[in-house]
Amino acid sequence: MNDSTLSYLEGLVTKQGLPVVKFCDGLNGQSNVPFIHGKPVAVCASMPSLGAAQNSVVLYNPFYFVQRRVPSSAYVRRFDQAAKFVEYGLIGFQEFMRVDSNLIAPNPSYVPAVIIQNHS
Repeated sequence: MNDSTLSYLEGLVTKQGLPVVKFCDGLNGQSNVPFIHGKPVAVCASMPSLGAAQNSVVLYNPFYFVQRRVPSSAYVRRFDQAAKFVEYGLIGFQEFMRVDSNLIAPNPSYVPAVIIQNHS
């Protein structure tokens, strides 16, 4: 989900008056990680905001998410002769890396990801 969807969900409470989104310490020592029903929330800016017929939330099992990194594809470019960099004594860096990712379903009966669509 994106930031605006998360901020909307932060304002919601359950029937018992408990907040839907809880902020806890993450697994890797991160602080203030949002959780919904005990599951960590990842924020992605390219996801659409809440609206009629929008796919604004995706739930998935991260164990079935595979990432491919192309060997020898990462390189860093250094910029130290640009006009503004020279004036202020700065150095700029730009990094490139080729990656690809996909969900892998072990069998047709198990779906590793579900898209939640908002209705009007």
